[in-house]
Amino acid sequence: MRGQMSSLSHSGEETTPSSILFVIKQIEQATRAHLDTLLKPHGITAIQYATLTILERHGEMSSADLARRAFVRAQSMADMIAVLERIELVERREDVDNRRRSIISLTPRGSRLLTTVAAPVSHLESRMLGEIDPNRVDDLRHDLSACRRALERYPLEESRRVASSLRPGIQAPQA
Repeated sequence: MRGQMSSLSHSGEETTPSSILFVIKQIEQATRAHLDTLLKPHGITAIQYATLTILERHGEMSSADLARRAFVRAQSMADMIAVLERIELVERREDVDNRRRSIISLTPRGSRLLTTVAAPVSHLESRMLGEIDPNRVDDLRHDLSACRRALERYPLEESRRVASSLRPGIQAPQA
């Protein structure tokens, strides 16, 4: 299915629906820009904040599990953990069951930071949801969570196979 770009009328309303993937990406970009602005005074980025909230919600976990939940590569997560550890927001310890694996957990300082930014982040979410009927917010959360779960079960290798089976088209120059 090809994505559709939306057209806007003079009033700013969409005249052609956008693909859902495109709209989600726009929301992600806008959310990240706002979160980066809110979090900058605290010395963290939106993706670092997301990593901390994953640990807050799910407790300690391996770096690999954290990378999967944050939808980042293992090496990117390792780099991020090193930064978060250096600024004492997370701590790393050896897994007693598997000495090659590290377990990552939120520090008390990390928990305090999340408490400090909770109100401004909640305000941002309220602004984002401001034009949605309050009775539909739980349905939206449920549906978006279902989309996330579906993508978590959809292996990247399958997307690679699909991509490799396509006829080459216009390609960006390699850097």
